[in-house]
Amino acid sequence: MALNQLITAAVSQYRAFGLLADRTHPAFPDDLTHFIRAHGHPFSRALATVDNGAPYQAVMGLPFLLCSSETAPEAPPGGYYGRGTILGLGSLLASRYEFWQKQKMPEEAGNILIYLQRAALYVLHMTNFNTSVRYLLDLQKHGFLLEPDPIALKNCLIFLFQVRQRVASDDDIVSFCLGNQPHNDFDWYTAELLPVNLAALRVLRDGADGIAYLLQTAEKDIDEVRAAQSYDEWVLGQHYLFKLMQATIFTLRTLDMDQETAFKAFDIKYEEIAADCGAYTYIIKGAPSRYPFEFSFNGAHAAILAAQMGGGNWQDRICEERVLVPDQLADLLLPNDDTINLRPPRTSVPAPWHLLSSTVAPVYAAVVMRNSRYRSLIRPDAAQAGQAPAAPVDMQLLVRTIRENPENRELLDRILATTPYSDQHLLVDAISFDLQGEPEVAMARTQQAILIDPSNFLYWSAAAGFLDKLGDLEASAGLASFARTLRNERQQERAS
Repeated sequence: MALNQLITAAVSQYRAFGLLADRTHPAFPDDLTHFIRAHGHPFSRALATVDNGAPYQAVMGLPFLLCSSETAPEAPPGGYYGRGTILGLGSLLASRYEFWQKQKMPEEAGNILIYLQRAALYVLHMTNFNTSVRYLLDLQKHGFLLEPDPIALKNCLIFLFQVRQRVASDDDIVSFCLGNQPHNDFDWYTAELLPVNLAALRVLRDGADGIAYLLQTAEKDIDEVRAAQSYDEWVLGQHYLFKLMQATIFTLRTLDMDQETAFKAFDIKYEEIAADCGAYTYIIKGAPSRYPFEFSFNGAHAAILAAQMGGGNWQDRICEERVLVPDQLADLLLPNDDTINLRPPRTSVPAPWHLLSSTVAPVYAAVVMRNSRYRSLIRPDAAQAGQAPAAPVDMQLLVRTIRENPENRELLDRILATTPYSDQHLLVDAISFDLQGEPEVAMARTQQAILIDPSNFLYWSAAAGFLDKLGDLEASAGLASFARTLRNERQQERAS
């Protein structure tokens, strides 16, 4: 269970980078290089050491896309991870940043679309047309595509829908695009799409049923974001919905279906949601003066405008038609007295909504706020209340104090309440819980420290020790070996 949670967190961190990074920002190449070095490599290498005995529940159903057969010669070019997928955990993560690196290079722009088309056709070949559409959306949802404007997703969706309208049945789509179908998974990597002028071909089928599935899928994703259970899910969900709405609107309008009676309302609704999500993501990126990772409802300016305009159903519209208020906070933020509670008491907000977690915060700090000192940030409410430590804490003294009296947690609790992203204090917290005989909690705290700084060998070594106590001997041995490798590499760097 503990290792499964670590794998889940690693995958979430990759997703966070893919959704939060901005490929058009001048610093994007540096952002990507930093993420790969500080987070990507450590996680892919660490998880590669536990491939044989790792629990795969965390990655079951996860979409993947491989640019080259060299990554995993016996794996297909794309699809969803399942028990029969011949792709190790390390390779699964490494393939993600390999695809990101290609998106960094302008000369790869044409190939990116080909990779997407080829993978989508493979999924269609193995399943059906609807699953190939869902697969493309899931690639965007999980952060594979880095554009602020989802150009590659738009173009690939239009390609699939236009081809589908020009063949007699879905069974003909792959042969229409590739001619002779590849004989095995390996052949799919070199399969070339036939040059066809789709605009010059006669439309044989109405595209309404395919569009209906696209809209049905978009509605499910809207509901999923509205049902977010944490600030992490909400922030990442808003970024995804912005791109999903753009791609869906583009598809409707390019296929001339936005004025169809069955689809016109969706076009208008999605344009509103795209505007709301775009405004929200813009606002949370533009407040460097405040504590950047703390939940705030101030971004939902549309809610304020709706209240000012009045009308008896404005709250229902905000909650049900647009995605401005998460279900879990609706009663708190929008009481039944026709008001908006923009600053609810912290004690009334569920804990998962207080802050970004240590999974998302490091990425958010690096690519949104560009604040390298976030680990030492002090919560403003704690500082105002005089709860912040007056001086830096002596870590060695703190560790010694905890070891001598593990039940006295007052100082440590106060430090973590005021500086929740302090990876060093999280490790000390883990030691404290371990001394009290709670290795599960100790492992959870260590996992938080690892997510903040995966390049620190001490955290991996501690995780190995806690996994050993939890009975996962194989994973413990793998992470212990990885920790020693990291330690040796650091010593060599210092020596040089």
